[in-house]
Amino acid sequence: MRRSVLASILFLICIFTFAGQKYTAFIVKGNITIVVNGHSRLMKKGDVLDETIFINVPQGAFLTLRSNDKRHTITMNKNFKGTIKQMKKIHGARVKRTVTFMDIIRGKTSDDFVNEMSVGGFNTRGIFCSEEEKKAFKELELLFEESGLLD
Repeated sequence: MRRSVLASILFLICIFTFAGQKYTAFIVKGNITIVVNGHSRLMKKGDVLDETIFINVPQGAFLTLRSNDKRHTITMNKNFKGTIKQMKKIHGARVKRTVTFMDIIRGKTSDDFVNEMSVGGFNTRGIFCSEEEKKAFKELELLFEESGLLD
């Protein structure tokens, strides 16, 4: 009995150890493709991807992935072909984010913010926001400006 329980626990530990980190497509601008089960398809905002998935970011496209487990985003704004794991190793692609920033974008895509921000930025004057939230919204606004989603 003890052996079977121990074997089950070791099996679960192995599964969690080898499971890749998950990412959600937050900003997808351009014809970015992914290869899933040997088939290529266009990436969509909100797609949940394993770090072993193969991505093709053509010149002129812009991609930001939100980590589902850690506090970082990965942004690619130049020609890239490879896995998310390889993308993380490119200098400047992986950006550590604050807890507040990650809380603000959790469960959302860029579409949830761009319409509000395109009218002149995200206005926090009429609502109570902490300094951390104001900084996180400013960081988000800068990311959207870099992507070309905001003027």
